[in-house]
Amino acid sequence: MLKKEGKIIIFDLDGTLIDSKQVYINTIQHSLLEHYFVYPKSHVSKALGPKLMQSLLNLRRFSPKMLRLLTSIINRRISKKADSLRLAPYAKETLKKLSKKYSLFLMTNSAKRFVHAILGKNHISGYFERLFYAENFSIKEDAIKSLARKYKVKIKDIVYIGDRMNDVRVARKVGCRIIITKAVSWDKERFKNQKYAISSLRELKL
Repeated sequence: MLKKEGKIIIFDLDGTLIDSKQVYINTIQHSLLEHYFVYPKSHVSKALGPKLMQSLLNLRRFSPKMLRLLTSIINRRISKKADSLRLAPYAKETLKKLSKKYSLFLMTNSAKRFVHAILGKNHISGYFERLFYAENFSIKEDAIKSLARKYKVKIKDIVYIGDRMNDVRVARKVGCRIIITKAVSWDKERFKNQKYAISSLRELKL
């Protein structure tokens, strides 16, 4: 059952609630180099996609076996670096405040192990009704529609808070509201003068 306001608020994780871009870039680059795949950080940065496997495929067409191996190695290393990552400004305060009125959900393409490490370290898991991570959904659009059906909520009453152009595409395809927060965004430079973009979570208005 939803909380009294009757809205669903969905948060992305990387680039929205945590500052993780450089950790991903460095870890991907280092892991590729160990397997004799040499790419500058600028190439890795441009290749970052919605999911890790897609990011790797954006760099080159790896064999399925190598793709699985690299994905496993990188996810494991990223999870171990959870303690070094910081929350976006005002993230914890915002979640605490919103969770009193709204039902909050986390929907991320990051791996379960990494997600739980981040939430546990920062003591914010209790603010979310449910967690969606890479292992338990394939397409965000389908996951959002499924939430709407389960809780009998109109799509227009779902607010998706993210940081990337892909988040905008997902929200527009589904028909829900999108808010982009730029403080630690992976696509910060692409949201100048956009009405749906805010500088930090402190400016969030629902």
